[in-house]
Amino acid sequence: MKYVAQALISIQIGLFILLSLALFHSCEDEQHRKTKPHKDIGPEFRELTKEYLQLSSDHGIYHNRLVPIGLVDLSFDYPTIGTCWLYEHHRDIDIDSTYWKKASPLGKKMLTFHEMSHCYCGRGHDYGPKAEFNYSSGFTAIFNKILVINKDKAHGYYKDGCPLSIMYPTTVADACYSTHYNDYIKEMFNNCKAY
Repeated sequence: MKYVAQALISIQIGLFILLSLALFHSCEDEQHRKTKPHKDIGPEFRELTKEYLQLSSDHGIYHNRLVPIGLVDLSFDYPTIGTCWLYEHHRDIDIDSTYWKKASPLGKKMLTFHEMSHCYCGRGHDYGPKAEFNYSSGFTAIFNKILVINKDKAHGYYKDGCPLSIMYPTTVADACYSTHYNDYIKEMFNNCKAY
């Protein structure tokens, strides 16, 4: 029994290490950038940008600048499908071209809105408005994510296990987006600081 407990702890620590790489590296700073900044909005993103800005104004939030966005090969040393680059006087978004080819229309839209919420609203990753995660401890957040079996609002989830926030740090299933679409759109503009 002692060895089973030790093996379980080893597995949990291994999962912690793998998830920490995926969870905490989706939005980057300029020193890690391997792509050139975009100068405009790519054709794949024009309608999504219009829709996002319209939703933003519907929520009383108006942006003074457009954020360029485009498809690139995001070949980081860890899994990343989208990145908002924040510079002193410029922001832009990279979306991974391989993911884009495989994603559903809803998956593309919600990833784009997630990254736009980073760049247009200055939002960070979030587990939901009532979640009890402590951002000062990445270990606690990941460890709780792995070990919490009861996924409830206190831990950042709806009863069906879907995250409360569109700003959840990893990819969310299309089923969650479909079920909670209106909630995600409303929540997307919480604490938005217009760019």
